[in-house]
Amino acid sequence: MGKKTAIQPADNTGFSHPEPPPAYAPELPAYDASPPRQQQASNADQLRKEEAAELLVNYRISQSCCCKPKEVRSLIEVGEIYPVSYKYLYTLCSYVEERRETSKTVAGNQTGSGNWVGKREGVWKYDIHPDREFWKGKRQIEAYREAKHCSTCGGKGRHDCKHCNGKGTVYNEKDGDVKCPKGCGRGTVRCASSCNGTGLTTTIYMVAAEFREENDIYFYGNPVKVKDKKVRRANGTPVYKEEKGPRITPAPIPNQSDVANQKIIKLLNDRYARHSGYRSRILKQKALLVAIPVTEVDLKYNAKACKAWVYGLEKSVHCPKMSNCCACRCSIL
Repeated sequence: MGKKTAIQPADNTGFSHPEPPPAYAPELPAYDASPPRQQQASNADQLRKEEAAELLVNYRISQSCCCKPKEVRSLIEVGEIYPVSYKYLYTLCSYVEERRETSKTVAGNQTGSGNWVGKREGVWKYDIHPDREFWKGKRQIEAYREAKHCSTCGGKGRHDCKHCNGKGTVYNEKDGDVKCPKGCGRGTVRCASSCNGTGLTTTIYMVAAEFREENDIYFYGNPVKVKDKKVRRANGTPVYKEEKGPRITPAPIPNQSDVANQKIIKLLNDRYARHSGYRSRILKQKALLVAIPVTEVDLKYNAKACKAWVYGLEKSVHCPKMSNCCACRCSIL
């Protein structure tokens, strides 16, 4: 048997005793402490009849109509245009850092000198930070190395041969006890799989950090007969904007309903609760509230009554019940 190598235990605290993360990363640039920017949606969003007619003509032609714009215009009679209403899209972007510990074991004493190198502390004690705000990616640093006795051979560099159970011989019916064919001789073999015969292994502890964005969306407003996913993709007017670190204070947004504010505050609190433990923290948050105008229009197309909705600053049109044929009987659906 090989001689057991003497080793002293490391005097360090382990990852098994995590500490809560600090409030925010001081390495990031200072945050803008200015008050949130607010503004009202403009009355210019109200649609005029001439503009509505032109939008409907373009919409009808975009549906593969073969008529000329003048012919389509003669078939459209714009009726009442209702006051503009708004759908609101609240977007909360949280810049999150998550840390975890990893380790790997290699053969031999890889600490250079002594039995350990570095200092094993909680994952938040190490200096890991992004180059800029809202940078997304992963980083990993080596925190600590510790040499230990090999758990396979007990630090002796050799262990009993599994083929002969440590006897050095095996029984053969023809020749009786013969030397172990594995070549162990003395009943032991070199511990090649774990410590490579050195009797020692080195555990390398690393800290990995992931920086990412997590987005929460709340979409609300008066119901309209346009699919939400269409309206959400439309452009709107920013009416509220806030950017703050490490988190936005849950507080009511001016000029919004109590129900909407309660849901927004709940969204902020839920996101914060997800990152109030030991593994992750919020570095910064930014919120944006956009008002998307939606206008309902009564019209007649080819003498048949229907409704249309014009939404977004780009003035997209939704008119599902417009007559499916025009003067030339072409299909729009």
